[in-house]
This record gives sequence, C-alpha cells and structure tokens, in this order.
Amino acid sequence: MKKFKIMGRKERNSMENIDQILSHFTSENPLDWGNEKHVRIVMACLVNAVYIISETEEATPWYESFHFSRHENILDPTTHHILGVIFKFNEVRSDHLSLEKTPLYVVALRGTQITSQRDIEDCSKIVFGILYDSKRVIETVQFVERLMNVENIQNKDRIWWAGHSLGAAVTTCSIIKMNQNGEEYKPQTFLFNPPFGAHILGNLIDNTRLLPITPFFPTVVFVRFVLNIFRRPKPLREWIPNLFVNPNDHICGGFIGHFENRKNIVNFNNNHQWDYVELLRSARLVKHHHTYNTLEAHGILQWCQYRYHMECKTIHE
Repeated sequence: MKKFKIMGRKERNSMENIDQILSHFTSENPLDWGNEKHVRIVMACLVNAVYIISETEEATPWYESFHFSRHENILDPTTHHILGVIFKFNEVRSDHLSLEKTPLYVVALRGTQITSQRDIEDCSKIVFGILYDSKRVIETVQFVERLMNVENIQNKDRIWWAGHSLGAAVTTCSIIKMNQNGEEYKPQTFLFNPPFGAHILGNLIDNTRLLPITPFFPTVVFVRFVLNIFRRPKPLREWIPNLFVNPNDHICGGFIGHFENRKNIVNFNNNHQWDYVELLRSARLVKHHHTYNTLEAHGILQWCQYRYHMECKTIHE
C-alpha cells in the first residue's frame, strides 16, 4: 500500500488519500460514531480540510464525505487568514450508525503555517507559557461563544473540538478559558500532535526563520512572570481529551513521559505552573508508531489511517 506523504500541499489534498480513507467505510462496514477509530479518522479529516481550505484549494471531499458542511470560517481579524473552520453535521441525510453520539458542530483548528508571522509568534508563546492569554485564544473563545448564542445551542457538549499542533494548543487553552467563569463545559476534544513546550524550545532557537522575532523573547519571559503572579487558570480535573501523539515526533513526544511517568516530567521552568501543558491533568493517550520519518510523525494524515493498530490508555491525575 502506498505511503502517506504528510507535509506537502499536494499530498494533503490528494484525492487518492481521501479515496483510500473512504474505501474502509462500506454498506457492510458503515461509519459508526460509537467506534473510536472511526471518530478519530473523521476528526483528523476535518482538521486536514482546514489546511486545504486555508490554502484556497478544494476540500469538500474531506468533510462532505462524512456529511459535514462548512458553517463558518474562523478568521484572523487582521489578515483574514483562515485559522479554523466550524463544521456542521447534517444528521438528516446520514446513513451512519450511533447517530445519538454525533456532534452538532466541530470546531477544527489548523496548525502552524511556516509562512505566517503570527503563527510563528503564537508558537513561541507556547514555549514561554503565555498562549493562554494570547489574542488567538481569546478570539477563538469569543467566536465559539457567539456561535452558541446565535444558534441557541442548549447542549454545549455537542460542540466538539479538534486541533492539530498549534491548533491543539489553542483548543486546550480555549476550552479551559471557557470554564473559568464557573460554567461546566467538557466537550469531546481531539488533540493531534500538540506541542510540548520543553521539546520545541530548541527547534525555535535553531530555526533561522524565527530570528526576526528573537528580540520578542525577553519580553515574553517578563510578561509570563507577571501573569503567573496575578492570574492562574484552574485546570479541568474531570476533562479527559483525546491526545494523539507519536513517539517519533520531537514536538509532541514529551507528552508521553508527561503522562506515563509523572516523576520524570520534562519541565523547563518549575516556577511557571500554568503552562498549557500543566493544564492537561488527564487524557486518553493514543500513540501511533507507524511512520516513516519525522515529518510524517508530526503530520495530520497519520491519524486518518484505518489499518494500523494504535496503543491507547486513559491516564488520570
């Protein structure tokens, strides 16, 4: 069977890829929302669709094939670049199983585009622990809260979230921020390759593309110190997101040690206890070992694959 090539634009939008994924769902084996593997594949396909849409390419097979429609784009208010998409599930024309378990909407957030200065700056905020109070998180929360109000959604837990890389970090911070006012909101969440701050610090420093923002780093450290004194969000102790990591991914691999051996947690600064990593107290950890190189290990398409067995365990604080 042909390998997936994860990072290229053409490969992400390959019709061969989506046809291969859809071939696993037949009349004898329909998509079942009670099947964790099926749900994981759908969520990963929706996130991949965001990448394709943000590149102004045709992405409809990646979401319409699963009976979703594009409800609204989440835009950068300055550049109008697409940061995410809210997809709506069309239950009335679905032949899926376990429809009582489906979402109404899915908030899907893409990861970093290396050509985006804002994306690079927001990645640096992950490293220094100030993503939680970033404009990207605040604007995402406002966007989803507006959706809840406009659509008059009574059961908010039927708004699911899925994010890849930077989008997974923004998803985590957004959901935790939405719970700080006393409301209970613990939606189904799918975090694909979320960056583990201590592991990506070296990559940021070594990447010459990031040199223009290095003067920004001392300011970040100072702001983080001040915020830790005055404002620390509370983690959600009963929230168990699905956390998808690859041991060969140097960006997210630290989460494996973080959850499996808490005595050896990689923590680059113990004085900052509300790094978004520290806000994740429990998770359903899913590990995928079947990749061919480090780019694939951090790619979204590996989570669209049906044929590989993935190791799963639920870890509580």
